[in-house]
Amino acid sequence: MNHIYRQVSNIYSYDSHVITRSVKNKNLFPLEGLNLLKKSKLRIFNRVYYRIRQRVVPLSNYEVNQVLTYCENINEPVLHVYQGDVALRSLNLLGKYAGPRVVSFHGADLSESMFISEYPNLWDNVDVVLCRCEAFVQKLDQLGCPPSKI
Repeated sequence: MNHIYRQVSNIYSYDSHVITRSVKNKNLFPLEGLNLLKKSKLRIFNRVYYRIRQRVVPLSNYEVNQVLTYCENINEPVLHVYQGDVALRSLNLLGKYAGPRVVSFHGADLSESMFISEYPNLWDNVDVVLCRCEAFVQKLDQLGCPPSKI
């Protein structure tokens, strides 16, 4: 996603580390500090289970542990989840992470209406919520995000 790449690659005062499940067009979006999560062998079963129940498919414990281990090796890390829908899938990670937790909303990620009941859990597990415009602030307010976190 070009807009996320621009944000991450234009931070000059800090080292950025990206943890992702997949990489596409690496030649168009070169980035140091890019880390690929290894997939659990049980991932397909988890996806089917949660989708049948019409629930958010969370990161597996295997993936959460990889992220936590990686973050332990970074000096004073901030965990920043760049998409609200990914943050909903990362609730188990956000709940276990001991450092500052930030989530950014960019637009389409505010339309996860099927999972609207999950948002209060998100607000309880993040310290700061970033968004791109005043209209998103209003939408976050409708979803119950405490104004002090925006």
